Amino acid sequence: MFQKIKQVALKHKKRIIISLAAFIFLVSITAGPVFVSALMEVNGQRTAEIIAKNTAIEQAIINNDYATWRNLETDNNIKAKVNVNNFPQYVQAYRLLQAGKIEEANLIKEQLNLRNRIASNFGTTSQLDSAIRSRDYNLWRSIVGSQDLTVTAANFDSFAKSYELIEAGKIQRANTYFKFLGFRANPYLSSR
Repeated sequence: MFQKIKQVALKHKKRIIISLAAFIFLVSITAGPVFVSALMEVNGQRTAEIIAKNTAIEQAIINNDYATWRNLETDNNIKAKVNVNNFPQYVQAYRLLQAGKIEEANLIKEQLNLRNRIASNFGTTSQLDSAIRSRDYNLWRSIVGSQDLTVTAANFDSFAKSYELIEAGKIQRANTYFKFLGFRANPYLSSR
């Protein structure tokens, strides 16, 4: 019996291989989209969770609710610097940023020691503003220095556009540009 099966298999070897390949192909075509769809769904759920959490954090800031903010915030650096006593200042800085009042917000952030490395290296604000508005990468680089090379001559126009969006109070749109540039967060703002 085994001999007959072997003979049939050898006789139809090509057909068996083609059939097996076709079967594997059909399974991969069928399972591939299901797998990709499942990955996209997980990613979409994670994105929705992040958006919901960020919205809750922003709402806690807007409502001046320190306890809720403290429970939701995951940035330990900010949590170490912002406490129940200076939280109203943090809220004020956030509101100023939303209104596009960058310099006023930065003054409060300096008092709270929240200015990040990039922002603190900027030097003279008026020179920076001029360099960014005129899209002069070389001048901007000479003021900022070479510590952070995320912004390059090639992507400086996008960086300048995000700066203008912040000044116009369009923080969310500016963050989109900053993420495109590779920043984890907006270099002009704290974690929000």
